[in-house]
Amino acid sequence: MNALEVSDLHLSFGGVKAVAGVSFDVRPGQIFSIVGPNGAGKTSVLNMISRMYDADAGRVVLEGRDITAAPAHTLASRGLARTFQNLELCKQLSVTDNALAGRHTHRGTTFWAELLAWPTKAAREQANRDLVLGLLKDFGLARIQDALVGELPYGYRKLLEVVRALSVEPRVLLLDEPVAGLNTTESNDMARRLLAVREKLGISIVLIEHDMKFVREVSDAILVMNWGKCLTVGKPDEVLRHPEVIAAYLGSARDE
Repeated sequence: MNALEVSDLHLSFGGVKAVAGVSFDVRPGQIFSIVGPNGAGKTSVLNMISRMYDADAGRVVLEGRDITAAPAHTLASRGLARTFQNLELCKQLSVTDNALAGRHTHRGTTFWAELLAWPTKAAREQANRDLVLGLLKDFGLARIQDALVGELPYGYRKLLEVVRALSVEPRVLLLDEPVAGLNTTESNDMARRLLAVREKLGISIVLIEHDMKFVREVSDAILVMNWGKCLTVGKPDEVLRHPEVIAAYLGSARDE
């Protein structure tokens, strides 16, 4: 069974066709990258998968369950988490508290049940904290776990955004430009940590990114989009040598 199946997705805004028949499968434990020029429809695809947009047509299946019309607030409990281009962190809270925000989907009890079961609640809160601290350690953030997010450099915030999404314990993680704004050292660090956490947790990752060095380093498969359509899909070396990909997206970089 595939971790994620996207079949013939379509989306229009007025008379503009943003996505026109995009399909792909993501295997368990695979890192699958979606690349393409600005305006190619990449983020629109993620928005349909994560239910921020309603698809005009098509189907999204998460681990065998159709989520095409599922309420967005149910997706975390179904095993899907996501980051965004713009950081969604609370600057007034600590690193740990921001990471713990992702654990609300695992509360699993009513208010009254928690009120009548303090020992159980305390044990669960400790388990949540232990899980989050383990993730912070995996991403090199444990030593600043008590720092306020508003005081952190941008690179640390990008790592924390991924940690918070992982704290949901997803089986499929969507990352929207995880290394945008990072320098080469920070991008290499993000690549190393994503590969390590994928190996450790066995999760599937679907990401959008413009940094082709990063994409080549982390990806098991790449989908190239242009004008809302799938240009090609396959293994990184095959895709990045594709003549149409070079012409549509990589030409200027290759020429340089």
